[in-house]
Amino acid sequence: MCHVDVAWILSIRLNYLQLRKSKDSLIEECLEPLDKEQIHIICQNILTLLKESICDINVEAEYIFAAAIIVQELIKKFPCNSDVEEFITLLGDNLLKFNDKNLYVQNFCCTVLEKYWLLDVKKKEHLASYVPAFLIAKIISSVGKVHDIERLYNVREMFQVIDFDVPSADGLLDLLQHLPSNPLIYKTHFGIELVQFLMTLNESLMLHIDNAIKSHIPSLQTSALNYIGKMYAKTLQDIRSSPLEKQFHVQCIRDLIDCAIHCHRQGPYKSSPQLYKILVMLHRHTKSVELRDVLHDLSKPLLWKA
Repeated sequence: MCHVDVAWILSIRLNYLQLRKSKDSLIEECLEPLDKEQIHIICQNILTLLKESICDINVEAEYIFAAAIIVQELIKKFPCNSDVEEFITLLGDNLLKFNDKNLYVQNFCCTVLEKYWLLDVKKKEHLASYVPAFLIAKIISSVGKVHDIERLYNVREMFQVIDFDVPSADGLLDLLQHLPSNPLIYKTHFGIELVQFLMTLNESLMLHIDNAIKSHIPSLQTSALNYIGKMYAKTLQDIRSSPLEKQFHVQCIRDLIDCAIHCHRQGPYKSSPQLYKILVMLHRHTKSVELRDVLHDLSKPLLWKA
């Protein structure tokens, strides 16, 4: 059995502070001469370190950070290594438990999982249970940044492996309903495209997002309302010939028109102006004659009854 000195695993946390710009080359230099057996020993030490860090609240967050930095490099070189897969599983299963350690470390660990998801590897579906929840929670918190929207958009396929009809998804649905009211969503095209993508996945998620948007309309700025109108127009186009088309027409668009006609008669908010802004943008960005006819058909009976 060969011996590998793994003391440098922990020293990375210090080197990172001193050699911030060269940390990747430092780790790569350490990994380069190692063979498979030595890599296995390194991985086992990292796994032991992480397991101890998760169980011991007194362990410094930088130790987790050091392990995550090294694994990030291991993923590049050995993405299908069984030890790396075990680490990713452990990191994912415990991602949401790191918040008491250090938010910066938790965020870095999440970026490692995101990079792993984007690789062409197997056994990664379980990450969908943790990464979106962390990113959404960060986005709607006081520390969220526009770049976090892009990060969530880049791993949007995670939402496709989530069953939103089971009780275990309720927590994620609760987080999702806060996205439409978050100003970061409307500061980048990734935010609008993300919401649009979510609305086209399945009926329950489409209705959940639609209800969340409508509940936040009274508090949204004009720029956000304009983006929402464009988003509905784009969704109207993309959802054509889809099993969701009829539900979107009736439950989302017709309901929006109905709210615009009657909202001044009921409820605590007089949100007619906001709704009209959305409808104006919806009609303006609906280019197809066929879809304009759809909007006309949806509006006609409501206007007649009004």
